[in-house]
Amino acid sequence: IRHLSSLIENLRSPMAERRREGARALPAIARALGVRRCRSELLPYLRGTVDDEDEGILLAVAESLQECVPFFGDNVEGYLPEVLGILEALAGVEEEVVRNAATKGAANILDYVYKMANKVDKEAGLQVAVAFGDMCGRLGRKEWFTARMSASALYPKVLERCVQGSGLDEHIRIFSTLCRDDIPMVRRIASKHLGPFLASVVRLQGPEVALSRSVPSVLLPLYEELGGDDQDSVRLQTTENAIAFARVLGKYGEAAWGLVRSRVLPLLVRAVDDRSWRVRWTVASKYGAACQALSGGGAQATGSGG
Repeated sequence: IRHLSSLIENLRSPMAERRREGARALPAIARALGVRRCRSELLPYLRGTVDDEDEGILLAVAESLQECVPFFGDNVEGYLPEVLGILEALAGVEEEVVRNAATKGAANILDYVYKMANKVDKEAGLQVAVAFGDMCGRLGRKEWFTARMSASALYPKVLERCVQGSGLDEHIRIFSTLCRDDIPMVRRIASKHLGPFLASVVRLQGPEVALSRSVPSVLLPLYEELGGDDQDSVRLQTTENAIAFARVLGKYGEAAWGLVRSRVLPLLVRAVDDRSWRVRWTVASKYGAACQALSGGGAQATGSGG
């Protein structure tokens, strides 16, 4: 008890080092406090820490939050809004290491609370996915570009848990905006996650709808625009995206494989002669994986066509 009191006192200390020590001990504090005090005392404290100017404290909170969530109880609805508020604030801070920890923690927390809610009923699990999707949407619309970077990274993970009709059209619109953001760093992160985003859209809409609507009219144009971006840090993702598009689309027959041949492959070929040596090196380093993805899609398409 004395040790717990000391840790709690550290959280309130005016000395940054002691607050960091207390923040690193948050899981132990949450375990000792129990559900009721976690919700009534610890969560409000955590919400207040996001305004702390010390990067070490923000990082400790971002890393520890996912370990605290199991001690908040089984009633997800009782604490999820507070947790999302903390994650959203941390995902928008300037320090990259804090944002990365927050987005990683958000993905892990999503997995945990989704499973907890799903034990109640599938509708509860869906509401968790919707709540995380709403958070991504808010991050993606924020004025400060760091929040938009976090939204770009989180979107594919959130869509993994969504079902058809969960605001998907709006999520596609926001993600498309992120891929065309004025800030190159946002476009780079969005481009890095374009492949997983594509896979989720095809799953949610179904191959027939996606291949007739979102893929040719939205996602392939994004792939082409990002592959022709004036920043080589964005074009670096071209090879990885080409592999992802080939792997996803190559499963669905000759029409889908035709999109790969006509719109995915040409950009990859162009990247071989890119003006940036880093882009050319990326193509060379992933050449085997690209050949395998492209030939695999062709073989499947040919086989499916009889």
